[in-house]
Parts: sequence; structure tokens; C-alpha cells
Amino acid sequence: MRRRSHWLLVALILVAVAWIVLARRREHARAPGKTTISFYGQDARDDNGRGFSGVNLLAFNSSSLKWNGKPVFPVAVLQKDWPTYAYKVLRIAGAGTHAKKIRPIYGVVLDVCASKDAICRKNSKKHGFLVDVHRAGFGAIGERTGLFDGEFEVVGSLSAADIPDRLWHPDVVRGKDYMQCRRSGGSLGWVPLKNRRGMCAASTYLTF
Repeated sequence: MRRRSHWLLVALILVAVAWIVLARRREHARAPGKTTISFYGQDARDDNGRGFSGVNLLAFNSSSLKWNGKPVFPVAVLQKDWPTYAYKVLRIAGAGTHAKKIRPIYGVVLDVCASKDAICRKNSKKHGFLVDVHRAGFGAIGERTGLFDGEFEVVGSLSAADIPDRLWHPDVVRGKDYMQCRRSGGSLGWVPLKNRRGMCAASTYLTF
């Protein structure tokens, strides 16, 4: 009886392992999500430099930040998508007729396109998702203005601790800046960005 129970346990373990492997393969086999690719920060007048995570976007250049040895550039998503994609590394590429116009790049989500902003809503209308590339990535992606059909795929993530001090806004480094979060109960609260914790909890909805 004990021998039979032993083999039954082994079989159950093997089935569980096979299921996990299959699930991971399916996850990696998912088609990239569709997105509109837009551009922000053509010059200083068009960019206040303050990323929603607390970084100083104007301090980034083509070699400021890397992920797995690859250059990664700051990008924004719609405000509603921030809790899901904050600090995620996305592989961004052109799609359809724009596949050859947009060179693939890696972007890290450090900013938002405000839900109340008419341009953000308009730009995301076609696909329901928006990747707004900051000017540090213009040279790598090969464009700097306009709207393009694209694809995005989450390939990894960075933490706030991975971002060097020189890339944070001075007020954030000093711990004097705050982000507003809507708690699950509906009340608003101000969360300090000090210690580089520039994120609301995933269960909250962000607002300005």
C-alpha cells in the first residue's frame, strides 16, 4: 500500500511539473499586444521633465539605462494602465504597414499619459493602449513625431533601485515630492515619492 502511494505521489508531482512547464510555454507564446506608438518631448517647451515615477526625463540619453545589457528608454502608458505596467520593460516594435518605419526598442514605463488629457485619449483610441516614447529614444526608434501602429510585449522589469540617482528629479531625491493615489475605498491619499517608491499599490487608481 505504501509503495502504491509513493508512485501515486510521484505521478502527481510529474503532472504538476508538466502543467507548469506548459503554462509557461503558453505565456511566452502569447502574441504581443497591439498599441499606438506616439512621441513626447520634442524640445524643452514640450516637456516639463517630470516623469510620474519621479524621474527627471530630461536627464536621460541613449546610454542612461540598461536592461540585460540592452539600452532601455523611458516611455509612458495611459494613466489607467500604470498600476499594471509601472517599471515594466517593454519590447516595442512597429506593426503592419509601420513595421519597417519603427525600429524595435526596449522601453521602461516611468511616466503616464493623463486620462483627462484629450490628446492621450485620442491617440489611444484605435488600439485602446498607448506607448508614448520620450525623446531619449527618438534616435533608436527612428521617429520623433506622428502616430504609428505597433506591438508591445512585457519582457522584464526594473525596480526603482535600479535607476541611478542622477536620473531622479532633485525634489524626489530629497523626498519632497508626492503622488496622489485613490485608495480602494475611494478616498484620496498622498504617497511620498521619497526613497524612490514612486508607485501606488496595484489596487489603487491614480489621479492628478
